[in-house]
Amino acid sequence: MPGLNPAIGDFIEARVHCNSDFQLSLNVLHYELTAQIGGPLTLSQMCAAMSAQIAPAFKAWMPAAATYSFVSLQNLTPPKSVAVLSSVGTGVGTALGNLVPRQVSGLARYRTDFAGRPNLGRSYIGFVADSSITPNGELTAAGITLLTNVIASYGRIINLTSGVITTSMILSIRHPDLPGPPPTPRWTNVTATAASVLLATQRRRGDYGRPNID
Repeated sequence: MPGLNPAIGDFIEARVHCNSDFQLSLNVLHYELTAQIGGPLTLSQMCAAMSAQIAPAFKAWMPAAATYSFVSLQNLTPPKSVAVLSSVGTGVGTALGNLVPRQVSGLARYRTDFAGRPNLGRSYIGFVADSSITPNGELTAAGITLLTNVIASYGRIINLTSGVITTSMILSIRHPDLPGPPPTPRWTNVTATAASVLLATQRRRGDYGRPNID
């Protein structure tokens, strides 16, 4: 299946799964594949390399009450591939302290070279340790560093290496697909990322909500 052997210009969706008890933190990211050095990687090889690369940063951000679980990749370029997943690097968080209420999240912001809300993006990075929060309810300097490291682990440009082969992707903002058949994805590439000192909330992760872990 061609989608499992991505080519330059393909559009890739990544889903990063972390969990704490019955609550799931799911971060959905999109990329344009921009370069292949030494030959192509399969989607499975890319997924394993990405999981190994992002796991340490996510675990350093979260306390021991939360776990980095796995990442999945899917090639959205028609015909869409099946999703593949990798749990390389899975493990509990290593940040000091306790878990704050589960809906509290770090906020990652993305900007492109174009104006308007459709060309801005954000991610809610789940499961914050209380050691990363000031008495005023903002991230500490150390917390900002940990969140910045999480963002750097998956973008703005991510290089995935297996052996002597490297595939490069650029973080992108997804737009509504062009109608088909088949529907064709549209996107704008991210030109800047930032970690916010302010905390955000993702209500679907709240302790009073329904269990959302898959």
